[in-house]
Amino acid sequence: FGFARDENGTVVQLYRTQDDFEAQWKAFDHATRDLTEARKALERAQADLAAREADAAGARKEFDAAMGAFQGDRESTAAKKAFDKASKPFKEAGDMLRQSKARAVNLDLFSTAATPPASRPAPDDPPG
Repeated sequence: FGFARDENGTVVQLYRTQDDFEAQWKAFDHATRDLTEARKALERAQADLAAREADAAGARKEFDAAMGAFQGDRESTAAKKAFDKASKPFKEAGDMLRQSKARAVNLDLFSTAATPPASRPAPDDPPG
């Protein structure tokens, strides 16, 4: 249907249909208006980005302050005593559980070893 040339006269665009040609012409006619709208949208997006960055920086500052207070609390003598007091029963229960498991394993090994040879299958005997 039509074509476009660059400043040197070389064909740079071929429009096969009238719709293609009219769409391109309409874009050309509205380019200034579209560029102005795009610049305004960019400014709004940049302002929104700056606001979100400020919000994020404020949230990070609050988080860092809270984490510092938390760490400071953990380092205090009172907090250490409370932690030690709370962790002692937990540690003791874990130790007792490990000892019980070890005893159970040892008893199982001992009971297998203590079984009289006649009641244990020979290594070559099939199970059953």
